[in-house]
Amino acid sequence: MRRFLSVMLVAIVVGCSFANGQTSTANSTKKGDPDEEAIKQLERDWDIADTKGDTAALDRILASDYVQINLNGASETKAQRLNSLKSKERTFESKTINEMRIQLLGNVAVVYGLSTVKSTLQGKDTSGQYRWTDVLVKRNGQWQALTTQSTKVTK
Repeated sequence: MRRFLSVMLVAIVVGCSFANGQTSTANSTKKGDPDEEAIKQLERDWDIADTKGDTAALDRILASDYVQINLNGASETKAQRLNSLKSKERTFESKTINEMRIQLLGNVAVVYGLSTVKSTLQGKDTSGQYRWTDVLVKRNGQWQALTTQSTKVTK
């Protein structure tokens, strides 16, 4: 429940910030912002780790209290996400970020994107384009993913 309230609070803050025009995009005029650059690199590293099945890298990228809303609408913990890659229940052949917007809110960042993915889940093809939202948190000087949700784009 506490995690849910935290995510809802972030959503409210993000909504208020959008209303005030305080968004930051990956192509903003703030190029060179160290946090923004670190977040973009984290997102790229995450895609590489997924395609290689590199659970050691994902262990560093995902916070210990990470929760994902998966393609079927169910929530997954960090351990479940890592196990699905280890067991090959989930595979990624390729992931390409087509769009990315970053909104920094102190030690929290909300990242919105569009990616093209070639993947399977439980043996079923899940390839396509996905709109996604990642909430990242900066702890001990390092950015980590706290939660993610993605939705397949339908034509």
